[in-house]
Amino acid sequence: MIKLKIYIITILLLLLIVGGGGYLYHFLTLSNTSKSHQSELEALKTSQKAKLKELTEQSLQSFSMPFSWAIRSALLEENTEQIDNYLIQLVQNSDFQVASVAGADNIILASTNKKYEGQPISSEFPLYKLASDTTTIESTEDDELAIIVPIIEA
Repeated sequence: MIKLKIYIITILLLLLIVGGGGYLYHFLTLSNTSKSHQSELEALKTSQKAKLKELTEQSLQSFSMPFSWAIRSALLEENTEQIDNYLIQLVQNSDFQVASVAGADNIILASTNKKYEGQPISSEFPLYKLASDTTTIESTEDDELAIIVPIIEA
């Protein structure tokens, strides 16, 4: 009877050790796998953020040409009210925060922020960036995008 109890206790202890070892192995493996997945997730987030920025810039490039045509048309007609409407709609219906239009003399003609009107645009952007005849998109310190769209005068 005592031998049977010893065998049963021994078998239970072995089962407990094997079960505990299996649980410990599973826990450690899962922990390492979780760390591996975490680094893969961070790499994927970084990759997707870069792709999103690239797609956003492409969209802004595509958007800028017809928008500049509309602004140019209103400038030729000297219709500043229409320009104001375009800028207001742009800010209200999208993620733009401020939109401004400057003349050839680099003075802001119209802006969604009225305190900018009449001010030199060089206070916001260095003049060498404004001299380009192509659309320029740059990241700001706040990780936002600034878009400079030239409007060719006739």
